[in-house]
Amino acid sequence: DDVKRYKEFTNVENLRREFADGKEYLEYVYRRKVNEEFRWVKMHLVRSNEYTDENQIIVLHVQDIDDVFRKAEEAQMHQTMYEKEQRRANKAVKGLEQYKNEIEDTLMISGMGIWRIEYYDDKTCLYTDKAYDLIMGFSSSLLPEEKVEVLVERVVEEDRGMLNQYIKDI
Repeated sequence: DDVKRYKEFTNVENLRREFADGKEYLEYVYRRKVNEEFRWVKMHLVRSNEYTDENQIIVLHVQDIDDVFRKAEEAQMHQTMYEKEQRRANKAVKGLEQYKNEIEDTLMISGMGIWRIEYYDDKTCLYTDKAYDLIMGFSSSLLPEEKVEVLVERVVEEDRGMLNQYIKDI
């Protein structure tokens, strides 16, 4: 297949037609055997300033681009691998988010130790369920505000000021 395309490109009649149609420049990338190894090369064909129908002069230049070509190929491969891994990571993150939401929904429905802060009319209220109260040692008669006070008392004394400020800011 490579040989067939090369022969088509370098066919003299084909080249005459291309340059007669006004092309100034043609190039072709192919593999060439050099010292028992195949290397990528680029053939440049440039129409001469003196080119006429009677005097068809072109300049031919063959450039070894194997090192650059392979680096570009490798970079493309790494980019493709990176993009594939990025898509897998994004898919995993979406899956984890969905899993987290499903767990939260399940726990909310089952009442298994979930607590959250909700805001109503610029007032902060702490809601807990019975399992959380049991784990934290709260009596069921405590009001939400009293539960916050108990939590603050359980914090190391040096850190209470910062926690109180945080609660006040909320």
